[in-house]
Amino acid sequence: MFDFNKLAIYQEQSASKFEPLSSDANNLDGLNIHCAIIDELHAHKTRDVWDVLETATGARLQSLLFGITTAGFNKEGICYEQRDYAIKVLRGYNSDVDGAVKDDSYFAIIYTLDEGDDPFDETVWQKANPGLGICKRWDDLRRLAKKAKEQVSARGEFFYQTHECVGHCRICLDGYD
Repeated sequence: MFDFNKLAIYQEQSASKFEPLSSDANNLDGLNIHCAIIDELHAHKTRDVWDVLETATGARLQSLLFGITTAGFNKEGICYEQRDYAIKVLRGYNSDVDGAVKDDSYFAIIYTLDEGDDPFDETVWQKANPGLGICKRWDDLRRLAKKAKEQVSARGEFFYQTHECVGHCRICLDGYD
């Protein structure tokens, strides 16, 4: 049986707990964790939190480190670094492509549109938003798409919702002028 309060979920019998941690890597040293979940990895300006949490799992046999995120805007940060590695790992299981990596310790799922997909085509939206209709409303994405078609300034937010490249990537936006 688990107990909880506003700060944590815990089980005294096993000395287990699930609690939020600081987003300041300087306050995370000395952890010994089984699992860490970093939400919105794209929002991390440095890789420090990822690195500290990754090393904090070192004493565990079956540790897990999850990075969950939307595509974001920073193509120079930890998010895109992990995305690039994930693509190499995914390629490693499909073929002997140059740059492919075999890493059984790394599991990746990337929900995004396929190259060549029209982001304004509703039939492809669930590729990038598997929860569409459940945790994201179809009408909301339709509204963003309509606005993006008519206003260049609204395209960044719409492409963000379809996990398209939007930051430091003027070429992506120019393609729809």
